[in-house]
Amino acid sequence: MSKPIVFELLADKFTIKDLQEAYEAILGVEIDNRNFRRKLITKKYIIALDEKQTGVSKKPSQLYMFSKDVYQKIYKESYLINI
Repeated sequence: MSKPIVFELLADKFTIKDLQEAYEAILGVEIDNRNFRRKLITKKYIIALDEKQTGVSKKPSQLYMFSKDVYQKIYKESYLINI
């Protein structure tokens, strides 16, 4: 089974920028932030919270969380379809 290791590296609540920076560090490449954000928001296992960042000097960013339950359900469904 495929495991979303990148989410183990993040806090329970994270911003899209946090996630993008983790992907860039792991892959060693720069990712276009518009495309990354657009593709990521469509993932059902990335859940937008009714919370924003705190303690930042700029406009606070939306916080998100990763749902392992949703991810595993989607993975199993995709696996069954691909057989």
